[in-house]
Amino acid sequence: MTAKRAIQASILAAALSFGLAGCNSSEELSQEEARFLSHIDQAKFYQRQGELKASTQEARNAMDLLPTHIEPYLLIIDNLVKAGDGASVERQIATLRERIEDGAIEQHTENKLHLMLARGHYLQGEFEQAQASLSQIKEPSSSQKLEATLIRGEMALAERDLDKAREIFTTAREQDNQDVMPLVGLSKTAFHNGERDKARDLMAQAEELDSTDTELWLWKAQMAQEEERWEDARQGYEKALEDIGQYDVMTFRKYETISSLIEVLRAQNKAQEAFVYEEILAKSGPGTLRSNFIAAQEMYEEGDLEGAARALEEILAQAATHERAQLMLGLIRFQQGRPKEAEQLLESLASLNNDDASRLLAATKLQLRQPEAARELLDNIDENETNPGTLALVGMASLASGDHDTGRRYIERSLELDPDNTELRIRYARYLASRENMSGAIDQLKTAIGRTPDSENAFLTLARLQAAQQNTADAAQTLEKWRKAHPDSIRALISSGDLAASQGENQRARQYYQQALQKAPEDISARVALGNLARRNDDPAGALEHFKAALEIQPNSREALRGLVQVSRGDEARYQETLKWLSDLGEAKPEAIGPKLVLMEDALTKGEFERAESVASAIVNMADAPTEAEPLLSSLYTTVAQQALREENQERATKVLEQGRERFPDNENLALMTSRLYLNQGKEDQALDIISEVKKSNPASATPFLLEAEYRVENEEFEKAANLFELALEKDDNPETILKLSSALRRDRQPSKAIEVLETGANRHQNNAQIQLALAIGYQGTDETGKAQQAYETLLKLAPNNPVALNNLAWIYHEQDDDRATDLAKRAYELNPRSAAIADTYGWILFSTGKVEESLPVLESAYELAPTAEEIALHLAEVYKATNQDDKARSVLEKI
Repeated sequence: MTAKRAIQASILAAALSFGLAGCNSSEELSQEEARFLSHIDQAKFYQRQGELKASTQEARNAMDLLPTHIEPYLLIIDNLVKAGDGASVERQIATLRERIEDGAIEQHTENKLHLMLARGHYLQGEFEQAQASLSQIKEPSSSQKLEATLIRGEMALAERDLDKAREIFTTAREQDNQDVMPLVGLSKTAFHNGERDKARDLMAQAEELDSTDTELWLWKAQMAQEEERWEDARQGYEKALEDIGQYDVMTFRKYETISSLIEVLRAQNKAQEAFVYEEILAKSGPGTLRSNFIAAQEMYEEGDLEGAARALEEILAQAATHERAQLMLGLIRFQQGRPKEAEQLLESLASLNNDDASRLLAATKLQLRQPEAARELLDNIDENETNPGTLALVGMASLASGDHDTGRRYIERSLELDPDNTELRIRYARYLASRENMSGAIDQLKTAIGRTPDSENAFLTLARLQAAQQNTADAAQTLEKWRKAHPDSIRALISSGDLAASQGENQRARQYYQQALQKAPEDISARVALGNLARRNDDPAGALEHFKAALEIQPNSREALRGLVQVSRGDEARYQETLKWLSDLGEAKPEAIGPKLVLMEDALTKGEFERAESVASAIVNMADAPTEAEPLLSSLYTTVAQQALREENQERATKVLEQGRERFPDNENLALMTSRLYLNQGKEDQALDIISEVKKSNPASATPFLLEAEYRVENEEFEKAANLFELALEKDDNPETILKLSSALRRDRQPSKAIEVLETGANRHQNNAQIQLALAIGYQGTDETGKAQQAYETLLKLAPNNPVALNNLAWIYHEQDDDRATDLAKRAYELNPRSAAIADTYGWILFSTGKVEESLPVLESAYELAPTAEEIALHLAEVYKATNQDDKARSVLEKI
């Protein structure tokens, strides 16, 4: 190993060593020293001018000349702190530490590094690590002591520990009563504590010290914005940006200040000025955060919760305190039934008096069976200022989590407060349609159209629902009405074409699509629709023409790529020609990922792994692709592997997954699919090694525990399986895992514990019908009839048409001579007449209540469905005897 290089503690030491070298040094060395000092001077000059890129480059040039000196490192780290890049600060300091021998840096510089590292952790929201770094400071100078105190105060303020923040900033004031920052911190603390007059007084004291201070102007702007004093806020932000905005990179502080200024300008109806700043942000580094957030919103709207969650996690990895990303990810985790994760994300936001987070956190607390905590959160919100948007947010989350009554109540209340929220009304209509309440859905859409007659979404959604009900005339009328009012509506023309095609009117459909194409030749939806119409009508040449034309415009269009491949695969020559065309398209449009993905899929499917790897590398190396490459490529590897398994080609599936893992060794999906395949192949040790790695690299994930648990169940190792299901449940309180844990315990001959798990799960997930059913069956299996009856009755409130619950409760009632038995048994039979057990229950109850003739065909159908079931045979024989059909009775009994 190369020994660590000792780095001199300061530039002064370097300069002294240069001076002492004098004329004894070679001319080459003297030039090197001079160039080093020149680069350092330039780096500092550029830093003062706000040119952080140039400053960093000059520091790197100096570092290349004399890599054993610390000054270039300190300049680079300081630039990273100014840029707000906490993660890079941490990495750069770690790199510096690798090259330093213990004790080689003087204490003052050590303290500076600890302060920088603390600031880096603070920027990432890692407050415990920041405190640990600050605790390493020894014998600080007065300025270092003040800076450390201010960082501690900022962290206390961020955590809304206002008493602690006040105490810390007061200490900072005592350390230096001429510094503005302690007064700014005390002003912020007073403001967040509701003491606004005191906050203004403290700010006035700060102005007396230095009325030009940037932090002071920034806080004045923030306070004014909070109080909706828009012009004061605008002036404050613009004044702050005179200093903050000087940097040549988009620092997070600069980004946040410009974002706030945009909000203020929008509030002043200064849209043009706001647009100029929005353009600046969109082109910036942090602007990618905004792009990711928009992408997350789009995926969320499309129902791709995991995709949205990944995009939001990327944002939070770069900006740990991004409130909107935290809130949205909290909502998604809530919808996914992962309340613990939602709680963790939302609690910090709720502590910042974020009403949206507080309401959603309250819903999460209810899901966690913490009603008092939920009530306390809701009590903290002024009901007179109820935000309909927040009610809608919680309502949709409640619906997604299965709490339909609460969800409907929130949404309907939101629509009462904001009846013109058309998008919410449309989403609610879609929800009602999914619950088979078509009349309610259509009523909501008609209300939406009545209130906002220019809503294209409302018209088109109404037409789709009418068509789904086979009311094609009404659907056509709805579309025609919209087209007359908006003759240039492309979506309406496409929808009209789709409606005509669904009725077999292909020529009419083509006319609508052609009209759309003529009106918007750059909109590929008409070309894709024409391609699909040609494909359905056995016109591959026409379909290929339309799909290719669409891809020339939008080479990443999934619909066009899918259609092109589908129409090509029926003919090998055509397919090869299509692959060649896609290859040419990829070369002509090197920024396009779509064609390359198709080519890579083809290579993997054919087992041409070198070609596949070459295409994968091209995708990863694309300038705009790195952030999206892994999810796209990992999904492709798993899709191709799954197809190979369906074709019973385990060898190819294994090679595909192994190649995927070589490229993405930390990808959880690829790792677990590979381990599942190894288990199927009897490679238990290799599989369990991978699962163990995934547990370590993804400590919050329940999936590796679930995979191993299911493997243990397959091998009838029920005790081990139960332990693993329990660990999975600790990480993800999922109803399905509760059911699996209970089943494993029951099969491990622990029925009491199995029921206990279901009881606890039913309390946590009171609206989950499956847990309630399993609990009821469990009680029945242990002869706890009273508890079983109560559980079935509770279940039927959640799922009134559950045939198993109706059947089993009917039997319990029958044994108690309860008249309700017949009605329940009949309902169960009508819902599922093909179940032998349900038919037997209904038939025997009919017979037992004297309806002998009526019971006979029911029991005969039960016997036909399950001729080897002894109890059914005995029941049928009994009825045959009662109807004087002894021969039939004897025949049935002889077969037992």
